[in-house]
Amino acid sequence: MSRFGHFHEIADLPERAFCENKYEFTLEGGKGGSQSSTVEIPDYLKEPLKRNIARAEEIQKLGYMPYYGPDVAAFTPMQQAAFGATGQAAEAFGFAPRGTMSGASAMQGMPSPQAYAGGIRGYSSGDLYDQAVAELAARRPAIAERYAGLFADPMTGLTAAEVQAAANEGTSEFASGYDWMPIIDANTGATTDPLASYFDPDQGGYAVTQSNLEKAASRAGVDPNDYMIVGNQILRRTARG
Repeated sequence: MSRFGHFHEIADLPERAFCENKYEFTLEGGKGGSQSSTVEIPDYLKEPLKRNIARAEEIQKLGYMPYYGPDVAAFTPMQQAAFGATGQAAEAFGFAPRGTMSGASAMQGMPSPQAYAGGIRGYSSGDLYDQAVAELAARRPAIAERYAGLFADPMTGLTAAEVQAAANEGTSEFASGYDWMPIIDANTGATTDPLASYFDPDQGGYAVTQSNLEKAASRAGVDPNDYMIVGNQILRRTARG
């Protein structure tokens, strides 16, 4: 308590402010007597504050947003030709053995650049990031899973808690004793599920619909009741350990 005063139940301020639209501040003197006053939050702030907190809670579900665009530009054909000319000059004056500094050898050790929109060629660190994430999941799977569970799944846009809640609400007969997991790992793309190949977009797979799910399950010889669709992701139930 301050010698000048204190807020009553300050930990409950947001709830009180939104429910009662006011909070109380007490001034206490050293030799008897106290004075209380009520401060009201203006009506024009009440709804914006609610929206602000709700938006903050949604934003905190977003994990790290990696950048997959070009970080470094690739050398142009003219630059590569200049490297070759410099190498040839070095060879001509005996600074390097013949055939070691000219032509394609000037770019040895450099990976092939990626092509981007507008004819831009360059190098991206996106693949290095994905490799590091996959390596973390391989070396410390429990830590990686715990960290990923704090944020929305990059494929479904749902947090682990939201996926489980949707599964429990949508299939009450399976709500007890089961977890629901995506059939394709969002971080590594790995899967061992027999249905995954039927929905692989890179192979012209089915659209994610209930009818296609039942069709694929019939062809794969699995029970369609073991699967459900949440957003654009297919989940499979697994028994809790």
